[in-house]
Amino acid sequence: MEAVEIARNVLTNFIIKMNEWELRCYPLLSEDDSESIKVVLKDELDEIFNKFCTVKERKQGRQTSLSCSEPPEYSPSEEVLSSEINKNKAVFVTQQHTGFKNKYRYTLHLKNDEWRIDKKEWLDDDNGIEKWKQCYL
Repeated sequence: MEAVEIARNVLTNFIIKMNEWELRCYPLLSEDDSESIKVVLKDELDEIFNKFCTVKERKQGRQTSLSCSEPPEYSPSEEVLSSEINKNKAVFVTQQHTGFKNKYRYTLHLKNDEWRIDKKEWLDDDNGIEKWKQCYL
């Protein structure tokens, strides 16, 4: 299997797992946002991040806020529009087909023979000027 396919599989599996987490998380937090529920959901989320994402402190974002939505931000229908690999870095641009229908750019790094998702950005088209902006995993 080629490097681009392996990296793409990592991204696809991450999106699927995040979709499953959001589908489970949203109704639970809507009904009960107690600390005990949050601990369970954070543990599940940490497991996903530990498997698919680079190891680094993320002071902001989903692991801190446990943000989830209906429809989920992550969807298995998210389409990969382009991919590019340069040595130990892979970049995928995707199109969301639900919710806000954003375009996302994911950057993955190859370290210790494993592709890991490092960051996610969304394409802001403000007054016809396109600019990639930080989006929390």
